[in-house]
Amino acid sequence: MRPESTDNDIAQAPDGREAFPTHGDAARSCTLSPLTWLLIALLIGLAIRVPALVAAHHSEVPGDQLQYSAQAVANAKDNWFEQPFAPGEPSAEHPPLTSAVLTPITWVIGDGNFILAQRLTVFAVGMANIALLWLLGRRHSARLAALLALLGAIDVRLFLSDVLILSETFGVTLVTLSLWALWPGRTRRPWLIGLLLGLLVLTRAELLFVVPLVSAWLWWTHPERRRWNSLGTALVPAMVAAAVLAPWVGWNLARFDARTTLSTNDGFTLLGANCPDTYFGANIGGYSINCALSVTGEPGMDASEVSALRRETATVYAGDHLARLPVVAAARFARQWEIGWVGRTAADSPAEGRPEELVLLGTVQWWLLGALALVGARRADRQLRWLMLIVPIVVTFAAVSVNAQWRLRVAVEPALLVLAALGIIALLGGRAAWFGAGSDTDDVATIDAVVPGPGLGEHQSLVHPDR
Repeated sequence: MRPESTDNDIAQAPDGREAFPTHGDAARSCTLSPLTWLLIALLIGLAIRVPALVAAHHSEVPGDQLQYSAQAVANAKDNWFEQPFAPGEPSAEHPPLTSAVLTPITWVIGDGNFILAQRLTVFAVGMANIALLWLLGRRHSARLAALLALLGAIDVRLFLSDVLILSETFGVTLVTLSLWALWPGRTRRPWLIGLLLGLLVLTRAELLFVVPLVSAWLWWTHPERRRWNSLGTALVPAMVAAAVLAPWVGWNLARFDARTTLSTNDGFTLLGANCPDTYFGANIGGYSINCALSVTGEPGMDASEVSALRRETATVYAGDHLARLPVVAAARFARQWEIGWVGRTAADSPAEGRPEELVLLGTVQWWLLGALALVGARRADRQLRWLMLIVPIVVTFAAVSVNAQWRLRVAVEPALLVLAALGIIALLGGRAAWFGAGSDTDDVATIDAVVPGPGLGEHQSLVHPDR
């Protein structure tokens, strides 16, 4: 009995002559180079983002966009991290990295159209993120690189962030680079991992808990984790991250009247999420700007003291309504992962500069990517799977314990796209060869990427071929 043909075989006609190539052979013959796929993804990303940039430029600069922009203007005038609208008063409304990155171009433009210059800076970083996703995929294979770049180009959550003067795009950059530095089976440089994690926290404060989870993951994946040297490998990134954070935290502790570490925005966030408007009624689990502004402090208080007062008010309210916390937490979870209150979230989005229709489109896209990611997570090796779950775990914790936000989810996109791309490869089978080789050295017919694990003395399979 003739063996069943594979993707590497040529289909045979009844008379024994070659009839037609299989999907694997056809895909191999038409495969584009990895750089060509990157170029295609960049062109698609540009075609999507330019109209979004034009639309954003002709709209107002609302909410946190105004704060980031104004802080960069204050910095450019040598009023480094002073209140933009109250010079001389210290400011740490947000962690510093986003405004610091926007400061040089703001200084160059001067009194010109600095808003457009700041948008273009974020836009350029967003385009660079497509290339970084491609590089991340190359850690596994040319095939994954092509798919990651293409998915990054069309990801609604990414391109909406890439035209707004906010921190999310910079957060995606640092999450992607961190995943690149941590990729299983590749050389890991603890100092680089720590540097990237420290910069990530200086971009998005709620991602602070990524640091201990990464340390735990590094210890767990260490080939000699029962020995003391494994603790050193796990702790060095945390210590480097702490060193990166120390100047900003130390400066804040010295210049504010009340204890302040990363930002003074925690009280505002907590109070807006813990009040009658968000514990009862249609807005349960949401956010209320009216609640956040209900406590303004007394004359003479600096931002840290007002934040401390708001934080205390929110804590007292939550303590007085402990019975409601499970319900509120469940609502926050549903909001964060877009399985509830989808219409309300979309309706509130224009207040932050995002069109309601595109936010709804992003929700549908998330449901599709989430389904693909479940397939990819099943295929992924345990080390890779848990690495990709670190940021989603931290985001879920932040949402459930503090506040669910559409923007909070943006940091999850790199890991989501990796797992979704693996899911696509699994579902396409031999047809996935259209996007390139399954690994840098292996035959394109398999999605199993086997890469050398430095110091491990053996190869590590990042995707199970038998599932």
